[in-house]
Formats: sequence, structure tokens, C-alpha cells
Amino acid sequence: MTAATANGVRRILRPLLLSALLLGAALRAIGLPDLTAAADFLQNPYPTMAGAIAAVETVVWLLAAILIVFNVVAAIPPARSGMQLLRTRRQRALAVLAVGAMVLAMGVVRHVASKSDMCCGSLQEASQLVR
Repeated sequence: MTAATANGVRRILRPLLLSALLLGAALRAIGLPDLTAAADFLQNPYPTMAGAIAAVETVVWLLAAILIVFNVVAAIPPARSGMQLLRTRRQRALAVLAVGAMVLAMGVVRHVASKSDMCCGSLQEASQLVR
């Protein structure tokens, strides 16, 4: 294998590997989004914390999906020449870093939110807990 061929293979495999890594991290950290809870959050006049988390997770998943599509397109040499957005490797790497940070943050939010529940109490009970 010549150096030029090895460089070409790396140029194709690197975006695909980044996409697979991002997909795996998103699945592990936040799981699949709850589209029903996200829709309830947008439609219900009294939104819940679970609905808010589901809505933000859906947005993070949409951003991750868009970035994965960009990385797959970047792996195809003829399509890469026509890309206008995220043209350089540095721009794609920064985009992966940003979406990865959002996935990590949502994983933390999901972890913390699963430990606390603010349901079904009265104002008197809340004030007693504060004292």
C-alpha cells in the first residue's frame, strides 16, 4: 500500500469512525429520544421536567444526525468537493466536539434528573422539607 493510498483510506475512514463514535456515545449517554414526551412538552400548557428533557434530547439527536450525515458525505471524495458547510477537517472536528459536549451534558442532566422527582407534593410539604 502506497502512502497516497493509505492517506486516502484514512481520509475516508476517519469521518466514518467519528460518526460511529458519536452515535455510540449518544446512544449510551442519552438513549433514544422520547418523541411523545417532547411533543407533549411543546403542546401542553403545563410542561413537565421530563418533557423538557425529552425535547432537548430530541434537538441534540437532530444535531447529531445532521453532523453524522455531514461526516458520511465528507468521506465520499466526489461529494466532499461540493461541500460548502463544514468544509475543513478542523471545522468538522469542532462540530463533533460541540455535539459531543451537548451529548455529555444531556447525559449528566438525565442522570441527575432521574434521582430527583418533583411530583405530587403540596406547598406545605415542600416548606417542611426546606426547614
